[in-house]
Amino acid sequence: MRGVTLCIIATFVLRSLVQGQATRPSAEPWTQTVEQFAQALAQSDPAALVPLLADNASVHGFDAKTADAVRLLSRTHGAAIISARAYVHAPSRMATDIVESFAQAQQVPDELKRYMTPQNEAQMARANTAAARWLTETLTAKPGDLVGVVVFWSAPTGALGVVESVRPEIIFVLVKGGMAGGSPRIEAIAFGNPQWQSVASN
Repeated sequence: MRGVTLCIIATFVLRSLVQGQATRPSAEPWTQTVEQFAQALAQSDPAALVPLLADNASVHGFDAKTADAVRLLSRTHGAAIISARAYVHAPSRMATDIVESFAQAQQVPDELKRYMTPQNEAQMARANTAAARWLTETLTAKPGDLVGVVVFWSAPTGALGVVESVRPEIIFVLVKGGMAGGSPRIEAIAFGNPQWQSVASN
C-alpha cells in the first residue's frame, strides 16, 4: 500500500491503537494557533513560539525521549511548511489533507509526491483511519480534544543555495491543545520522522 501513511504513518501506528470518532476540523482560534506555531518553527523564532505554549507543555520526539523547545526549533530550522492543520479529535481526513498539501508543494520532488499518493479511495480511507489513530496513540488524544499536525520538508542547503549532502526528510509535528485564559494553548508536542523511527525500532 502506498500513501502518506505507508511511508510516513502506517508502519509506525498500525499497532495496538485506539479507534477515534471522526469530526470536522476546528475553526478559529485554534486554527490560528496552529498556523502561528508552524510559522514560529519555520522562522526559528522562540519569542513567537513561547506565548503559544501552555506553562506545562510537554515536548518529546517520536522516539519517546523527552525534548524541549530548543531541540524542536533546531530540528525544524530552515524547513519549509508543507501543511499546518487544526482539528477537533478525531479528524476524518488528516491523511487526505496532507496528501493534498504535498501535491501543491513546489519544494517536494515529484517522485516523492507520487510515492505518497494512495492509489485508490480504499487506500486513502485506511490512511485517514491510521492518521486519526496515530494522534490518539502519540498524544493520548481523546474525542473532542484540540489537535493539529504541521508537516515540514527539510532539504538543507549551503550558503550558495546548493543542497548539501544531508539527507532531506519530512518532519511531522503533532500537537494537542487546551484552553488557558480563554485562548487555546499547546499542551503537548511530538515530533520527528516517523518513517525513520519505525525502521529503527524494527
